Amino acid sequence: MNREQENEHEFLDALLNNAGAGVNVNDDIFLVAQMILQEKSSPNLLPYQENIVNELSEIIKHQEQVIQKQTENKFLHNIYELDLLRTKYMLKSYLRLRLGKVQKFYLYFMQHEPRQSLLSANERDFLKKFYQLKMEQFNTKSVSYTHLTLPTIYSV
Repeated sequence: MNREQENEHEFLDALLNNAGAGVNVNDDIFLVAQMILQEKSSPNLLPYQENIVNELSEIIKHQEQVIQKQTENKFLHNIYELDLLRTKYMLKSYLRLRLGKVQKFYLYFMQHEPRQSLLSANERDFLKKFYQLKMEQFNTKSVSYTHLTLPTIYSV
C-alpha cells in the first residue's frame, strides 16, 4: 500500500471511529434517526437525549477538524464533507422537531413545571423567551383592539 492509500485509510478510520475513541458515527446516526422517528410518532414531547446529542456534537467537531486536515484527495474530501453535512442535518432535525413541540405546547409546559424536566436547559430558556414574546404579543394586540366599538347590529 502506498502512502496516499495509508492516509486515506487513516482518515477514514478517524472519521468513522472518532480517532479510536470507540465511538461509531453510523451507530449514532442510527440512534438519532430512531429518536426522530420516535419524536414524530409521539404526540407528547419525549425526554431529551442529552448523552447522544452531546456525543454527536463532539463527533461533528472532530469530523470538522479531520476534514480540514484532509486536502490531498479532493474527491474523498467532498465525500467526507457530505457525510458531515448529513450528520449535522440529522442532529438539527431532531432539535428542530423538539422546538416545534415546545412552541406548539408552550402554555402546557409553562403551567406544568414537572413536565419541563423533559426539556434541555437550552429548550427551557427558549420556552421562557417564547412565552414572554407571546404574552407581549397578546397584550399588545388586546390593547390595540380596545378602542374598537361594536357595529350597530350588535348593540344592545
